[in-house]
Amino acid sequence: MLTTAAKAATELHASFPADRPGFGTTDYPGHAEGDVPKAYAMVLLGELERLHTGWRAGEGNLARTAGEWLLAHADSNGDGVIGWGLPVAWDAYQDGSVNPAHTEYTITTAIVIDALLTWLERDAGAPAARIRAAVAAAIAPYLEARIASPTGMAPYSLTEADRRYDTFNPAAYLAGQIQRASVQVDDRSLRARYAAAADATMRALLAHRRTAADSGHWYWNYSVQQDLPNDLPHAGYVIAGIRTYAEHGGRLAASFDWPSVIGHLHDFIGNGGELRAFPKFFAALDLPPRSYDLGFAMFLACSDGGAVAALGTTFVGAVQAYRTPQARYLKYPRGAPAIEELVVNEYEAYLYRGLTSCAMGLRAGPAGADSAAVVPLVANASTAELARHLAATAAAPAGVVPLLPAGAGWVSFDAARRASVTLRADLELSMPQPGVPVQVLEAGSAAPGTTLVFLRRHPDNELLLLRFDGTGLACTLAVRHASDGVAALRAATLHDGRLHATYYHNPSLANWSIAWQLPAAGCPVPVAAVSRLPSLEEPAGMTYEMIPSLRFHADGGGRLWLAGGNQQFEVGPSGGVTAQRITGCRHIVESAVTPVGLAHLCVGASTDARLQANAPLVVAPAGVEPPAIDTGRGVPWNLHWNGSALRIEHAQGVHQLRRLLRRDLAQTAPGGWLEFGINNDEGRIPWSQIYYLNGLLDLLDLARRDAQLLELFGPLLPEVRRRLDLEMAWLDEHVAAGRYRTRAFTVDRSPALFAVQTSRLLLLLHRYRTELPGALDLASYGALRSSVQGLHDHIEVLANTGEEERWIRPGRYHLRWPRGSKFVFDGMPVPFNHQNEWAHAVLATAGVGAPPEVTIPAIDVIDHFIERIAPEGRLPESGSWDYWWGRAYDGWTVADGYSIHTPSYAGDHIKAWISFRTIDALALVSGTELMGDEMAQRSRASVAQLAARGQLYPFANRPLVDAMAAIHLGHGPAAQYARVSSPWELANAPWSLARLLLERARLVPPAGPGKPAP
Repeated sequence: MLTTAAKAATELHASFPADRPGFGTTDYPGHAEGDVPKAYAMVLLGELERLHTGWRAGEGNLARTAGEWLLAHADSNGDGVIGWGLPVAWDAYQDGSVNPAHTEYTITTAIVIDALLTWLERDAGAPAARIRAAVAAAIAPYLEARIASPTGMAPYSLTEADRRYDTFNPAAYLAGQIQRASVQVDDRSLRARYAAAADATMRALLAHRRTAADSGHWYWNYSVQQDLPNDLPHAGYVIAGIRTYAEHGGRLAASFDWPSVIGHLHDFIGNGGELRAFPKFFAALDLPPRSYDLGFAMFLACSDGGAVAALGTTFVGAVQAYRTPQARYLKYPRGAPAIEELVVNEYEAYLYRGLTSCAMGLRAGPAGADSAAVVPLVANASTAELARHLAATAAAPAGVVPLLPAGAGWVSFDAARRASVTLRADLELSMPQPGVPVQVLEAGSAAPGTTLVFLRRHPDNELLLLRFDGTGLACTLAVRHASDGVAALRAATLHDGRLHATYYHNPSLANWSIAWQLPAAGCPVPVAAVSRLPSLEEPAGMTYEMIPSLRFHADGGGRLWLAGGNQQFEVGPSGGVTAQRITGCRHIVESAVTPVGLAHLCVGASTDARLQANAPLVVAPAGVEPPAIDTGRGVPWNLHWNGSALRIEHAQGVHQLRRLLRRDLAQTAPGGWLEFGINNDEGRIPWSQIYYLNGLLDLLDLARRDAQLLELFGPLLPEVRRRLDLEMAWLDEHVAAGRYRTRAFTVDRSPALFAVQTSRLLLLLHRYRTELPGALDLASYGALRSSVQGLHDHIEVLANTGEEERWIRPGRYHLRWPRGSKFVFDGMPVPFNHQNEWAHAVLATAGVGAPPEVTIPAIDVIDHFIERIAPEGRLPESGSWDYWWGRAYDGWTVADGYSIHTPSYAGDHIKAWISFRTIDALALVSGTELMGDEMAQRSRASVAQLAARGQLYPFANRPLVDAMAAIHLGHGPAAQYARVSSPWELANAPWSLARLLLERARLVPPAGPGKPAP
């Protein structure tokens, strides 16, 4: 089938006029020749699909010609309205209202917008300013309520006669593109108008969807006014619109049962295996599909993969029936009864786009636990340039914060860090104090017109509960647990007229539940004392109870649950909880409400021998059959109750994986929003925010190293870049103002600087400054680097005495907590990972010609680790090594007088946790780069081996890819870390998703020129 698709695509490419690839015979009365914008758009999309892979090298590039034609003909009828239509007059509904040639049709405009935005994403040389202007102008009319159809959807066309019809397929396709364009809009009010237009169409789709009686698949009629199901291409337009809407964060995306939506393609295969133009349950029209139909269906099946992937092979197999001896492709298959044999340029363009998508999909092989653990990274000549281009533009300071969940609204900050929140085009809230509106809840029927906002105040992290009646502030209530330590919001919801919230309190190392009654006016009233939640049993230990995300879930019967870690809690009206451990669950990734309780998708608590990782599993309540999971089919996600059974999806391919990643970002605490701009008073920046910000940097970096990863991550890059700039600006302000000290780890909660934390921050700031073109000028960077390198004002000191010779060579530098310092292990050497992180930061930022007093102590620290743990640069093959060394390992007595705060200690022989091992590994690679090629090669090989087996976090690949041009990660560990259930996990997700995408593609090396990324 791959040969068939490649041959047919080559023949079609040769048939397009090089200077007018969308010109040819049309399928309208008289079959006149003309330029068809949809044909140009499909040629552009097909060309962009093949060119970014280097496939079929040597064939002329028609993309620029097609794209330039579309831009040049954005107003062919000269009426001042940007949009695209047909080169002929047409009476779409046969109601006597004939639209003249070049009338702006919604479906044509939507498809052209799709092509132009894809051009922007796939070609660094695309005329970006012209494309953005054309897209914005084309969308503008559809933001006006007066032109909507009766149900509120985008109309069939902009003419008044066509606006009376509710036509689903053009409205759905356009809604997806409006949502796609909206994520690049920085103005809050305009973003809200884009979203409102897209949501209106999606609401109409949900209200009018139908269900096929035999298959359960969702489908739509052609219009509200007609009892006729869509034929194959128009059904495909609806499917494509919903998919694009979901991929770009549409607020109603979760309301669509995607397997039932995409599964409708199966309904176009007859009971005898024949292809049908109309679904088989509509027997009245028994026609074969047109080549136009076939092309669009091929694109959908092959680009989405998963359950419909096999349809791609079926569709490709049917193509030869349309081929003429002259290597052209007919409207209908040869010999179809009573159907003329006609070659239509537009239909060949659709077929070309579909064949190109399928040729890419058919090159992929199977996946699973036996897949190789080393996956090469391959870029074509423009990959790195395009990735940098997409990520080059920073956000305006007052622009909308990207990558937020829909419930957060559209948020921007002024220079004083005061937020404005737009929830709808008619509802904008201005925060009275600087801070981050971490949770926004509209009260609805509980208190009409009321909005509740949890505001984490800047810069002191105080949690405030604000009540707005309309746009006016009606109440400000401080949410405090005790006199010491702020309440850090974890989750909040409105349920049965009450406001429920969970917060974390660091001094007590616990999460707490609280509830308020919502009166008709004034401040919410607490209904009971706060309730302490049992431990979430985070595998890293009690210190990390804030790591697992917590989410509320409610059913239709009045029950409310909270789920996270390995716990689910049933929440009572007063906020009290009844806890239940989830057997076999290491931590919950997502949950679904069933008629008899919560079901959970978890990372398992035990290691799966075949995957060599903690495998995903579904835990369901009694009486509910859990769906089967197979990571060979893709990444498990979207656990849901479909009305009769518990279902789960498996994501594979760029479209599915991108939908999964965006949804994870939006739902995970959410997307880091709960810790956006936080200060380090309770130590949250190093152990959460730095992880996810490094993950965003890794996402940008991977996109430039591989053409297929650029396709996966590319549409996210502008948002990722803007988010990074905003977060870095807040971090820079905190550090410059001295707000990086933490009270979380001192014996008396006095603020202190810890080297492992300042070093992690320095490494992050250094990556941002050196990897991103046009990075912000971080005012704190120079002082922070100096402080870290010299340990100025830190709780640790640099020492070359204090430990026995059997532990460290005399005179060798290491880090210590001095006796009497305000740490529980005063008088002790710091663990390996603490001082290794410091050495890593010093060496990474020292620069050429750095004085020996800066570099020698750092090299000593790495040397010490090599001598104790990694002889000749090789980490233990077991993947296990000690956390402590020296006196802390041996223990001491009161008589020794070593420590004030811990007078005696039995010694600690624990092995380093995976996060600490990964810190050690990154430092080892960094240090050995200064110790000669052989040592550096050995350390990289050693780290690669452990990363491949999952004994280090996937992001341990970060320092390897320059030299190795490959990802070292087994299928099992990649499957374990592919999901983002807590913000810090974003550090691993880009590597895992990349490896799972490429494991299929790299089984068949790409044809044409390709080379490892520089």
